[in-house]
Amino acid sequence: MNYSMENSQLTICLDGKITAANAPQLSKDAMGLIAKEHPTSVVLDASSLEYISSAGLRAVVNLAKSVENITIQGASPEVHEVFYLTGLDHIVRLEEG
Repeated sequence: MNYSMENSQLTICLDGKITAANAPQLSKDAMGLIAKEHPTSVVLDASSLEYISSAGLRAVVNLAKSVENITIQGASPEVHEVFYLTGLDHIVRLEEG
């Protein structure tokens, strides 16, 4: 998992597909980064994310429980729509580009 930390903001790059097969590891790795870095905000860079399953959405919800300020950035229209249809746009902020 690629990530960067700058000015108390943790940016995690998501790519490919997040499914039931890899969502638990993503969640574990991201939670480990949060525990290590203590960010005040988290940005999930979804510009290279092709697909997110319900297990991936659950991982995002778990992250949102750990960090009050979480943003999904650069998601494709299809991924963006998944967050809207599930109501998760009320839990995380969605930003273009």
